[in-house]
Amino acid sequence: MGTHKQPENPALNPLVVKLLIAIGVLLIVPHIGELPPTFITIGFVLLGWRTLTIRFPNALPNKWLLLALSLGLAFFVLKTYGMSLGRDASSSLLILLMGLKLLESRSPRDIQAVIYMNFFVLITPFLFDQLIEIALYALFVFYLLLFSLVINNTHCHHFNNPPLLRLSGLVLLQAFPLMLVFFLLFPRMIGPLWAMPDEKPAISGISNTINPGLVSNLALSGKTAFRVRFNGQTPAQKDLYWRGPVFWETNGQAWTLTPPKKSAFEQASPAPKKESNYHYTLMMEPHQQF
Repeated sequence: MGTHKQPENPALNPLVVKLLIAIGVLLIVPHIGELPPTFITIGFVLLGWRTLTIRFPNALPNKWLLLALSLGLAFFVLKTYGMSLGRDASSSLLILLMGLKLLESRSPRDIQAVIYMNFFVLITPFLFDQLIEIALYALFVFYLLLFSLVINNTHCHHFNNPPLLRLSGLVLLQAFPLMLVFFLLFPRMIGPLWAMPDEKPAISGISNTINPGLVSNLALSGKTAFRVRFNGQTPAQKDLYWRGPVFWETNGQAWTLTPPKKSAFEQASPAPKKESNYHYTLMMEPHQQF
């Protein structure tokens, strides 16, 4: 008596592929303005390519083209961010890997891996901001990911399936008690646990605020800060000295300039009068800070 053998590589469900493409777009949108436009564009191009393959399956890349794309994009990330795999580099890399893995998917097992990867991509917007709007947006995308997971395992071929929609909602609701426990009992921190310093090096210059906790590297800038034109007598080169802005106010994290009124230090220690007075005009270079 013959037995029915399960195919080793079952066909993909087009419905879950379309849903994951839409989810991919929703995952990239919050990063617009946070990550370089090049990575955002590449992410959308990869998703558009996968959309095209639904109608034209022959447009799917072979393994050698995928390998070349993966190595090329990895090199591009390395060239852009260097060896520091921080917040921006990790987010950019995950977005690119999401598109590449979706292009590589040939079976429900591959789709399963894409869905699990998307759960990690969903966390990345919180590394940039922790607004309630982002939390609600992430909750909606999280529900769609659960729905795609259910569809991929039940081989459903249409979206209008109330039992599966309810099942996805039930899985989401089961996580709320654990979420409340963490929210009420987890120790409070000054900043979010997922906050990471910006791996872009801070540049010396003039600013109206400074946040030392977010500076991971400081680079000296050789650009012109301001230009001075003296009216009359000009001091010697060794005597040229200007004091920059002094940060007096802090909220515990960031430092800001003192208010326009005189500070206590200036009132207690007036500047000594000098016999030589210089008259000059100071012109700041444009630096988008004021």
